[in-house]
Amino acid sequence: MKSNKNIFVEKPVTKNFKQINELGLIIGKQKKIFMCGYIYLYNNLIRYIKKKIISKQLGEIKYIELTRRNYGPIRDDVSSLKDLGSHDLSICKFFFDGKINIISNISSNISKKKSKDKNISIFNIGKIRCVINSSWFNPIKERNILIIGNKKILMYDELDKISPIKLFKYKTSYPSHFKLKNAYVPRSKTLIEQAFIPKIKYESPLTNEMKHFIDCIKNKKKPFTNFIFAKEIMNDLDKLEKKSKKHLKY
Repeated sequence: MKSNKNIFVEKPVTKNFKQINELGLIIGKQKKIFMCGYIYLYNNLIRYIKKKIISKQLGEIKYIELTRRNYGPIRDDVSSLKDLGSHDLSICKFFFDGKINIISNISSNISKKKSKDKNISIFNIGKIRCVINSSWFNPIKERNILIIGNKKILMYDELDKISPIKLFKYKTSYPSHFKLKNAYVPRSKTLIEQAFIPKIKYESPLTNEMKHFIDCIKNKKKPFTNFIFAKEIMNDLDKLEKKSKKHLKY
């Protein structure tokens, strides 16, 4: 930035909120483009999901759970929350308007390094409960999103190349009771219809991201994932880590 260059930098931009504030002082003096790489916001499948949320096709959103787990690489400079969970936090903020209200953050340090290897972050955005699971200690790679609305449930599996998005209609009914030795026991029945699998043409998120960066440079536009966006994400990540109530040592 001091050399008057347009800058693209991968998430999470800095290690903490203090550093990103220092960076902001430099950026504020320049007129060049600064863009951060929250690549999932340029994924056309993630954008498809947002359209479903905005159009109320899932109904009122009650809950979202995002899972991003694999085995390694185990880092020592930032936690799994900032490395992996920062993607999912950016997705939550992309899907829903409003600031996060932190409920809890449970972290575990299995590798005995400075960083925390496993994180479960729980927070609300408005009335929507959000849960982020991030870990470097998982034998199977997982990249999943579960969204529960009061009309439909949406599941996204990034690793499923054939049908990554599935939509389920469901309803809970309470049919007649059944009798058992003079006692009436209520029986609930949850009905879930067969999944609807939309056909969505794949687009490279990296290509979309780079096209946006180049377009911003050519037309002097503010990037979608600009410095302010990165700063908000880092602020929320720092607050989540400070909120950690349980730090397991092995």
